[in-house]
Amino acid sequence: MAQERRVVCVVFAQALGLTELPEAERAAATDALFLRFRGVVERHGGTVDKFIGDVAMSVFGAPVSRGNDEARAMRAALEMRGEARAFSEERGLALDCRAGANTGEVLWGGIGGDRATATGDVVNVARRVMEAAAPGEILATAAVEERTRRDIAWSGTEQLKLRGREQPVDVFTASRPAEPGTVSAPPQGPMVGRAAELAALLASPSAFFVVEGSAGSGKSRLLAEYRRAVRERDPRAFVATGRAVEGAPAPLGPFADVLRSAAGTSDPAALAGWLASELGDVPGAPDARFAADALLASTGVAPAGSRAAELSADRVEAEARAAWARWLRARAQAAPVALCLEDLQEADEGTPGLMAHLARELAGERVAIVGATRPGPAEVAGYRRLVLGDLGQAETVAIAAAALGRRPGPRLTAFLREQAGGHPFYVAELARWLDASGHTPGDPAELAGAPARLPDGLHGLLVARLDAEPEEEKEALKGASVVGRAFWVPVVTETLGRDVARPIEEARARGLVTAGGPAPLAGDPELAFAHALLRDAAYALLPRRERARLHAAAAAALDAREAAAGRRAVELAARHHEAAGHPGTAARRWLRAADLAFREQSMAESLACAREAARAGGGPEAHAQAASCLMALSRFPEALEETVLAAVPEAPPEVRTRALMTRASTLERTARYAEAADAATQAYEAAPTGVLRAEAVWNQGNAFFRLDRLQEAQEAYDRA
Repeated sequence: MAQERRVVCVVFAQALGLTELPEAERAAATDALFLRFRGVVERHGGTVDKFIGDVAMSVFGAPVSRGNDEARAMRAALEMRGEARAFSEERGLALDCRAGANTGEVLWGGIGGDRATATGDVVNVARRVMEAAAPGEILATAAVEERTRRDIAWSGTEQLKLRGREQPVDVFTASRPAEPGTVSAPPQGPMVGRAAELAALLASPSAFFVVEGSAGSGKSRLLAEYRRAVRERDPRAFVATGRAVEGAPAPLGPFADVLRSAAGTSDPAALAGWLASELGDVPGAPDARFAADALLASTGVAPAGSRAAELSADRVEAEARAAWARWLRARAQAAPVALCLEDLQEADEGTPGLMAHLARELAGERVAIVGATRPGPAEVAGYRRLVLGDLGQAETVAIAAAALGRRPGPRLTAFLREQAGGHPFYVAELARWLDASGHTPGDPAELAGAPARLPDGLHGLLVARLDAEPEEEKEALKGASVVGRAFWVPVVTETLGRDVARPIEEARARGLVTAGGPAPLAGDPELAFAHALLRDAAYALLPRRERARLHAAAAAALDAREAAAGRRAVELAARHHEAAGHPGTAARRWLRAADLAFREQSMAESLACAREAARAGGGPEAHAQAASCLMALSRFPEALEETVLAAVPEAPPEVRTRALMTRASTLERTARYAEAADAATQAYEAAPTGVLRAEAVWNQGNAFFRLDRLQEAQEAYDRA
């Protein structure tokens, strides 16, 4: 390939302790750990340049720049340290990791026909910085720190005299990601008109709020300013962001987002080990590993050997809630904690329950939880609701000035007020559109005649913005909109049948696309539309027939990822099958997702999927699955209602039998023994031959035993 001069961020990470291993063990351990390092680097959009002994060199910004390469590089460095420690614990070794990073211009390309590599002084400095780091320390030069102040928490600075350099080099120590869940550019311009709301959020270190507002009303900006203010007050503060994602009922999605990002990994075993060390042993409380297993089970994660698998669903929920409070309380003892949970309107039903529990348990502690939601969701107990209304004229002027780069004149201000009201996002977008279309000359900017045609509302304005993009980017964004607000480039590529990596990256550089959550789909980094309204506008451009075709293609791409991505891919595929006009296939995929979640003891998620299957026409089988989940969750009246819908005469014999057995077990657990015996008898009569019939007659025996009908019980046991 041709050589290029590129600005990149170079990271050297050394796995300490590998060279101390016996030679027979060293090679296998090095290979296994470096395979993990490679996965981390590639998930964060970097390139592994080379492995040198026990050192991994990676480059962020080549062969493709993603616009926030330094932030990606530092997150990867922190995660590699976490992977090294988790690997060490799993294998009973004494390993650690240190790393050094530097950014600047390098020569990128192949030398003598070899594969591409980075060369230059930037690389040498990064290596020297790593060599100066202590075990477990992540150091970076001032240039890296300057570009990642909003993304990484930096805990100290010093001057180093590096080998081969006359002048000392300023280096900083990275401690953790400063804003888990996102890697985003700093907000543009000052926040306008939300000073009172921000003051309310900051009034106490123990605060529980839900910020409500329509799309574009400034919820995300308010939370971003809140996070910035918390960090300024105390740089040690643990400030974390989680987001609920539409389309898949992920259990405790925003909280799981926070957890994965804080840990720097989504690997179940690594998460369990990290969380156990965070929880520590507390007198009178369950041991740390048990608490970690219960907490992870509440997010649908089941590490190998999880002790939570032995518990009932209601016991898991109780233990998990206690563990969440224990984790945040432990964090708060060291520094203030502030969690920001976005898009709560998309959250599963367990999220508000956990929020309410934490408000009760942590009141008075240095813990704040702030959620953001669109209008509609019910109140969350213990949380004060802040409703973001429209802004006034002075705020309109300030927003327009920030968008235009100069103050708007009276006619332009009046026009913006008339068209946009006090909606901040609409004001800014309309001002930008008018400026780009040549309607706001001068300084101050004034309206040079009303446009011949105005976009029809905010949606029309955003469509006009998309129309202004190059055709290739616009088509790629339309394809991405089919996948959803969050999407993955390989999935969009398969959906459209052409590579969209470059146009999506161009859209990202223009601020239309940002990094998504920390959990990849089968290793593919997640991206997201910068605003839900942008996604809606792009989707609206597609004719209905084309939407159906593309949804079918997206479903096929996601179905192919089940083995690698598990039930998340299945759930997303189910939605796309339904949108493609194939409800029967959608119902089967929802049932598959429900079964996978049930097997992993994620009962709330299994129930949500079963109900989606029922809605899509899954029939008795979907109701039978829902009944099993509800019984496991000790929601007995609802379970009995579902068994009535499942045990209809036209149901397949196996489904009808299982529904009746669930009914019998539910009635037995509520001490309605005579009714349980009747249901068990019906199950036995409906059961086909084989194992299921044996299970049914055994249940019948249990019911007779409860009624003290011992002779009939013994006969049933003998038949079983």
